[in-house]
Amino acid sequence: LDVSPDALVHTVRRLRTADGTPMAIEQVTVAAELLPDLTAEDLTDQSLYSLLATRADIVFDGGEQTVRARPVTAEEATLLEVPAHAAVLHLTRTSTWRGYELSTAL
Repeated sequence: LDVSPDALVHTVRRLRTADGTPMAIEQVTVAAELLPDLTAEDLTDQSLYSLLATRADIVFDGGEQTVRARPVTAEEATLLEVPAHAAVLHLTRTSTWRGYELSTAL
């Protein structure tokens, strides 16, 4: 994230669903200075990108994404309701805004 080792970061991990069916496990890490009160937000039905845009005037202007296949872990299989060792797509994205980075993994 291009922050110092002692910088505070927020990590948000949530299960994404479609019509109640688990579709993805999302983990987002963002520098705490961008949205210091993020831990007070209810992100159940809210887009983190929309929250950053409305509360902190942050609209990402670039990024880099990688996609690869890998087997699920035991914990992921339980959360996603799939068989152990099922193949899933693992996406890692680093979004940028004015030099800041936000890291997302699905």
